[in-house]
Amino acid sequence: MRLSKSHIIAYTISLVIIVLLAIKLWQHYSPNHLEKVRAKISVAKQQPLDIVFGNESAGLSVYMYASYNCSYCRKFFTEVLPELEPFIEQNQIKIIMRLTSKSRDDRLKRALKAAVCVNHYGNFEHLHKLLLHDPKVAYTLDFQNMIDGFSMKDPFVGECIDGEIAAQHLEKNLKEFNQLELKGTPSFVINDIVYQGYREPELFKKIIKKHLSK
Repeated sequence: MRLSKSHIIAYTISLVIIVLLAIKLWQHYSPNHLEKVRAKISVAKQQPLDIVFGNESAGLSVYMYASYNCSYCRKFFTEVLPELEPFIEQNQIKIIMRLTSKSRDDRLKRALKAAVCVNHYGNFEHLHKLLLHDPKVAYTLDFQNMIDGFSMKDPFVGECIDGEIAAQHLEKNLKEFNQLELKGTPSFVINDIVYQGYREPELFKKIIKKHLSK
């Protein structure tokens, strides 16, 4: 069956649209394309209450703006971070997590304050795993009672949670998040280059390798 001229034109236009969409998708997920997004401001260097995965002396800092209520943030920790362990163990990179939330819920705010304070003064691993497993636990009475227990057990943790230091730290994180004009979590800043959104492990490793090669 011979195609009419109008059909040929329609098929040609459809093919052009498909090619253009394919190019857009390639650009969106290409590490080279991502590096064109430069941060609006310089990120503040590592802060005392930052949650750091890796050695303090690691060469490359990966700043991560995250929230436990963000499913893709949790996916980063369960799927991507394990793949980055070789870089961390070799002291090549460190992940600096800056907890960021616009929620006004006092229970969530207190949970985030507890996270940064427990990390600063004690063993953060169990609390981190609990919040990754079920972030809604932060809204329960049992969790709030657990935070009270942290405060009673360690006066430094208590002062950190109930004083101004943790609140100021979280406010600073949110201010920086807004100044960077980030759209959501997780978002990453590496060498003043912004990577917004979740990236699959292999792509994230390519991004890390590209920065390490510079």
